Amino acid sequence: LSFNSSIYDVIKHEAHYLDAFKSYKVLNENMSKITLFHLLSHKSGLRHYGNAQEFLHSDELTKQSALNILKLFGNDALLFEPGEGFEYSSFGYQILGILIECVSKMNYYQFVKQNIFDKFDMKHTFSAPQDAADLCKHYMRTHQVSKNCAYKVRTSSGVDEKQSESLYDEVVFQKYSSG
Repeated sequence: LSFNSSIYDVIKHEAHYLDAFKSYKVLNENMSKITLFHLLSHKSGLRHYGNAQEFLHSDELTKQSALNILKLFGNDALLFEPGEGFEYSSFGYQILGILIECVSKMNYYQFVKQNIFDKFDMKHTFSAPQDAADLCKHYMRTHQVSKNCAYKVRTSSGVDEKQSESLYDEVVFQKYSSG
């Protein structure tokens, strides 16, 4: 593998992954064009989350399989041809996680823990959403959490829209503070 390897180059011998990408028209048409470099540098043309609800839904989707995230954007048109522009995209990094699973034959979170966190003795670092529960409970108990903050979300159309963070705070608080 190299930075110039395409998504297709990585998954072509793994029918489970290849079939998943082929089932989405836009990904099927572009998986040979989008390289690891494009994904790493946000030059793939893939969009970012459209809103907080989509972000929260992504956590639920990926609990069973990382491939489920493709349901959120797999049929969305690219914002530009791969390599022709720049647009921040968490979805690009989620595809990188899928590719790590494909190559390593390990769950992404297990791979990161075993090959990065454990090797560098990073005992207080995590990437799995379920590992955030205790940290979030502690944060909610020890810090004032503003329920009425506002933030800007860049929509797929490129327009900044003011969104209320209170729904996100409330969902996170309910999700991680019980128990």
